[in-house]
Amino acid sequence: MYRTVTIRARFDHEEKLFWLDQCHHANSLINCAVYHTKQSHFSWLTEKGDAFTIYWKEDELRHGWKAYGCLTTYPKLDQALKQSEHYKAMAAQSAQQTLKTVGESIDSYNALVKAYYRGEVDKPKLPRYRTKGGLAAVTFPKQALSYKDGYFKPSISRETKPELITDIK
Repeated sequence: MYRTVTIRARFDHEEKLFWLDQCHHANSLINCAVYHTKQSHFSWLTEKGDAFTIYWKEDELRHGWKAYGCLTTYPKLDQALKQSEHYKAMAAQSAQQTLKTVGESIDSYNALVKAYYRGEVDKPKLPRYRTKGGLAAVTFPKQALSYKDGYFKPSISRETKPELITDIK
């Protein structure tokens, strides 16, 4: 079990803009990861050949992709998106944590596919995109935070650091 410490923080204007920017980049990184996952999954399905099917459900003739597990994993996402502008704008460990949440969603989807074929659940869907321009939580592991002079200071990426006017704490 992980221990989480909740801290209520007050930010000045520059710090608030920094955190909003980080949350926007996290949201965009999640959308990039979902896009990469869906594109690789559907290209794999088309290569497979027999993945698209036409079938009867009750009185309707339906069509669609068969449910197969997704082969994309967190390490593949991390490798594919390392050069993304959103990945570079975030601290490396927080970007990796963001991609791990997408990897966990893919693992859930794969577990639901297995349950679908056992008849326990309805047909699962791949993770959905987040709202464009929205905010996503930015997670910092303990190693990415330092405590000095009564303040927590997060690690900041090389891309973002030159643009900062003030120290972030």
